[in-house]
Amino acid sequence: MIVYKDTEYDSKAAVVRAMFLAGDMDNSHEQKKRVATLLGMTVQTVHATLVRMNAVKPTIVVPAPKVPTIKMVVDTYADVKTLVENRFNECYAIAKAKGYDLPKIEIDWSLKGMVAGMFCTQFARRFFKVNLTLAKDNLEDYLKQTVPHEFSHYIVRAVAAKNIFGRPKPHGREWKNVMIRVFGLDPKRCHSYDVSVRRGRRFEYKCACQSFKLGPTRHRRLQRNPQYYKCKNCRGYLTFVGAC
Repeated sequence: MIVYKDTEYDSKAAVVRAMFLAGDMDNSHEQKKRVATLLGMTVQTVHATLVRMNAVKPTIVVPAPKVPTIKMVVDTYADVKTLVENRFNECYAIAKAKGYDLPKIEIDWSLKGMVAGMFCTQFARRFFKVNLTLAKDNLEDYLKQTVPHEFSHYIVRAVAAKNIFGRPKPHGREWKNVMIRVFGLDPKRCHSYDVSVRRGRRFEYKCACQSFKLGPTRHRRLQRNPQYYKCKNCRGYLTFVGAC
């Protein structure tokens, strides 16, 4: 039994109800916390007791609406080029606002394989290389992450050109700082695009001592000229077995 104002109550919940009706507490969190400490209860239990006596309305947690993921889809590579160019222009504007006023450089669209993009230097020439196939297949993330990724290399190299202490690491502290401070992005070194379809089929060949799995390019060469490759061990020519 619990005594409150000369009255005995058989439960802590009954005391909470009596205190509320007597005006000794209200619905504020501070009062609920005070009563919970006084009676050795949790704040949630005090609140639930008041809800059951209709003293307060129960807290209803409304889940946030699910925002559908919108995948950017384009029909032609010309559209991809336009969107990528526009994103690079945005990067120039963002960099200028942060104090990096850089001249515009050309974009080379010939990059192939599993590399998404590159910032390149050839003597005094500087340019970006873009893999149009990966850009088209992963357009939303390419615009958000890959373009600023490569542009950050441009900023770091431009700043390093004035630094007599040497060239910074490609994905070192300087590059990470630019990704975070200038573009507000997570400095991920590599992309996570699905490039399995880019690896192409494999073709099995064998010689007198071992077997080989060759890509489409070497397979075509051997189909045109069976004596194009030799095994380095047995010096024998390769014989086609079949596609893997």
